[in-house]
Amino acid sequence: MLEFLRMKATLLLIAVLVAQVMGEDEDMVNFVGGVLRPKWGVVLDEDTAITSKGLVLRDKDVYITSKGACIQDGDVYVTPDGIISKPSDIFVGKPGLVYKAGNSFFGGGRGIYVPSR
Repeated sequence: MLEFLRMKATLLLIAVLVAQVMGEDEDMVNFVGGVLRPKWGVVLDEDTAITSKGLVLRDKDVYITSKGACIQDGDVYVTPDGIISKPSDIFVGKPGLVYKAGNSFFGGGRGIYVPSR
């Protein structure tokens, strides 16, 4: 059990350090944190992310998730669950408001940090 916790802590540390060194893809980070809203997520590159809700693939303005396709048109996202709008650093839509601060997202009584490449 202790070895598992060490490995998990090491992987988290690597993800956070790599995120700071390699930059980020703002569109994928916004989609994962503000639209998909998983318990955790890591952006691997501009077109790929791994989250607690599964793999996310992107082709231009179309995101493919385990729940289906989501389409981005400017600051509006059309998802299988409804429409989400992003005026400024706030995501508005089902299931409520999500506030963005850097790569951190807060809403619905919880928060998530989305490290990226």
